[in-house]
Amino acid sequence: MAHQILIMIIFLIFAQLADLMTALNMAAYKTEINPVMIGVVNNPLAAVSIKTALLVYLVALVVVIKERKRLANSIVALGTVFGIVGAISNL
Repeated sequence: MAHQILIMIIFLIFAQLADLMTALNMAAYKTEINPVMIGVVNNPLAAVSIKTALLVYLVALVVVIKERKRLANSIVALGTVFGIVGAISNL
């Protein structure tokens, strides 16, 4: 079971990084319309820092609550889905 959550965390990281890369790509082409995201992605270091902090927080949260497998799996699954949807919406 520990391998399952590790694989899910890897998918979470890839999905969130895909969201970040597509958001930075949108900023490069000036197609972003969300004013908050415009401010964040205009400074790529801030965007990477925020996304890294989010990932560290989520992984730490899952490690802390790993005994509650259903909740930990749900958090990782939702984060992965949100990352995939975010990446697709940026295309």
